[in-house]
Amino acid sequence: MLVLGSRWTVRASSLSSVISNYQVIQAVWEEALDIAKDSETRARLTGVQHCMSTFDYLFGIMLGELMLKHTDNLRKDFARSKIELFRRSANS
Repeated sequence: MLVLGSRWTVRASSLSSVISNYQVIQAVWEEALDIAKDSETRARLTGVQHCMSTFDYLFGIMLGELMLKHTDNLRKDFARSKIELFRRSANS
């Protein structure tokens, strides 16, 4: 099993930002395609742009935001209770 030295997380606020700025992000892809000269960059931009325009992407990001709102709250509650347990044990 390979364990990486860093971790990557997504929070609901990140997905909320993508959802609320969706049209701006799409416009950025268009602008980037106008600027990009090499074919590899243009292909990547076209791929991302296409992916973001699908129902599966929109549904996934909206569902992910909804689910992560709950897990973010659980994570915060867990961290608070863990800190409280640590404080109690330190004071004992």
